[in-house]
Amino acid sequence: MIAESIDASEPGFINLLEAEDLPTEDLCGGSKLYFGYRDTRGALLAAGGLELCGSSAILRSCVVVPDQKGKGLGGRLIAAIIDTARERHLDQLFLLTESASGFFLKHGFQVTDRNLVPAEIAASAQFSEICPQSAVAMMLPLDALPPRV
Repeated sequence: MIAESIDASEPGFINLLEAEDLPTEDLCGGSKLYFGYRDTRGALLAAGGLELCGSSAILRSCVVVPDQKGKGLGGRLIAAIIDTARERHLDQLFLLTESASGFFLKHGFQVTDRNLVPAEIAASAQFSEICPQSAVAMMLPLDALPPRV
């Protein structure tokens, strides 16, 4: 199974996000790339993406259907998104989460002070408007990762 590009306005993607209480109001527009994994019938099993912000990006809208959680699909999705970020020569990834910090810690992200993110990240709708101040800010320095084989 290979991650494929998906359209942010795809109803299946929006439904997955809404089912997990993740924001959907700013999915389209700007420099956003989304990827997903589908089952043999074409239904999305997992999806997520990048919002490009200068030399950094926001990892956003990552979701796995409930019956696929714990099977490694989320980790594969994160790895595919990180690979895309590295191919684009980005320096670091940031994210905000209210419930998945443990998952992202396992994938190399570190908790960071929300006030220390680059200006382009801080100015994004995710950081400035949509996600509550209680959301945990995390970052992943891409130059510190060993190359994937």
